[in-house]
Amino acid sequence: MTVRVAWEAPVTSGGAITGYVVKALRLDARGRVVARRRTAVPPGAAAGTELVLPRKGRWAVRVKARNDLGWGPLSPRSAAARAR
Repeated sequence: MTVRVAWEAPVTSGGAITGYVVKALRLDARGRVVARRRTAVPPGAAAGTELVLPRKGRWAVRVKARNDLGWGPLSPRSAAARAR
């Protein structure tokens, strides 16, 4: 399953964004995280990226950005997606 992940660049006071991390979270029926995948995204992909995930299960994502001062906080969890 391919999931398109898109975000807006955060407001930063620590210089230019130097990269992003996308965390894909596989969820069970109750919404608990049962598996994780982490993908580094270069700063030129500021609008988003595509992830290829196993078809089994429901997946949600979180994103965080990095600048010269370090990592920002993770975004809220997205709505869950399931392969069709």
